[in-house]
Amino acid sequence: MPSWPTATNWPTAVNWPTAANWPTGVNWPASGGGPPPPINFASLFPGAFQAVQTDIGLTYGGILRATTGNTATTVVSLTGNTAGVAVPIWVKSTNSGAVGSGATFSIYYDGAGTVAAMTGLVPVVGTPIPLTGAGTGVSLTWTAGSGVFNNTWKATCAGLADQSGNGLHYTQLLAASQPILSTGLNGKPGLLFDGVDDQFQSTLTTNPLLSPLTLYFIARLIPQSPGVDIWLSNAGVSAAALYYQALGATSLYYQSGITNTGDVTVTSRFGGQIKGDSLGNDTYQVGPVIVTGNAGSGGGANMTIGGGAPRPGKMEFFALVYAPLQPYAAADAVLNTPSGYGAGAIAI
Repeated sequence: MPSWPTATNWPTAVNWPTAANWPTGVNWPASGGGPPPPINFASLFPGAFQAVQTDIGLTYGGILRATTGNTATTVVSLTGNTAGVAVPIWVKSTNSGAVGSGATFSIYYDGAGTVAAMTGLVPVVGTPIPLTGAGTGVSLTWTAGSGVFNNTWKATCAGLADQSGNGLHYTQLLAASQPILSTGLNGKPGLLFDGVDDQFQSTLTTNPLLSPLTLYFIARLIPQSPGVDIWLSNAGVSAAALYYQALGATSLYYQSGITNTGDVTVTSRFGGQIKGDSLGNDTYQVGPVIVTGNAGSGGGANMTIGGGAPRPGKMEFFALVYAPLQPYAAADAVLNTPSGYGAGAIAI
């Protein structure tokens, strides 16, 4: 049998990587170590008829979003999906030149363009380059054109698959209206809706407001100038009847009947819950604050995330569940755990 190394042959403490050098959670192999598997929120709401979350069932958009101010002319396209939880993917030009004859690029998964995961890429026009590390499973392809030093492109989300089993997915085919991935929380990406035209629309064709329901969502408000910001709509892209809206920086509204400021600041992430019974006994909770009243039943169908006219909501989105009326304590219990969004991450 092979012998174990003697004590003097073990690496000394100075040879072990420091804490800062261990791989982040999203980079651990799927077979061991790293964070626990994602929690499926649909499983916490018996009978859920629609449930989406950013760490399960996310599909990348096919075209990376060029950052405002880019002067480069190349277009970067994306195919595939990551083997694990999706991560933000940024491309940054590291010099100026034509693609295929001098242009070089770096790839980032940190959502900040600070720590490069891949460097010195020299793409050939039309030839996919497979990503490594947390981006494994994704390939990027450059068109003919130029790269300009420090210009960036960012991955977007084209849709979230319904985890309830009912096939009521959220999608957005128009590249310009797809939200950008953020680093999010605890290895779970966020989706940044820009408050201009970013929006998902689902295949949910009935209006859940007409029946008693529980709506459960996890998001962060990003205030715009005073005015109506529609986060969730039950009237498709026209948003003729609002299902959930935000007004200004700190006041949140369910329909027009209930107002809740809750735990809402410029930077807070919060879980919100709505219980509606169609009889005027609606309960609306944002963070720890609960209010009651009659929000009405609204109208329309084709539920959306990101709203519609007059102005889509600006937010960082994480999860949304529609389910028959029921308690949501089981979902609250996992939000701030290692399996959820991390200690103290979500106001409940």
